[in-house]
Amino acid sequence: MKLKFAGVLKDNIFGVGDDDTFASIIKQMLFCKKKTISFVESCTVGIIAVAITDIPGSSLYFKSSVVAYSNESRIKLFSVKRRYFK
Repeated sequence: MKLKFAGVLKDNIFGVGDDDTFASIIKQMLFCKKKTISFVESCTVGIIAVAITDIPGSSLYFKSSVVAYSNESRIKLFSVKRRYFK
């Protein structure tokens, strides 16, 4: 598939088509750099961790995830200041 805007975006294109999902791109990047990843999620309610762990073999690069959804848990677990809540 030829992209009309590929010449403008150049190295900022990470995937094209159905096979290039967010999770598969992250996997490739982490494998190439021999890195791991962990998340602290709130409003996403863990959806990023789910996307990453849906890929077979993700335990090689995915270490952990914490979902701190309530304001109280954000304060207690991560010392988020109350002033940051709307």
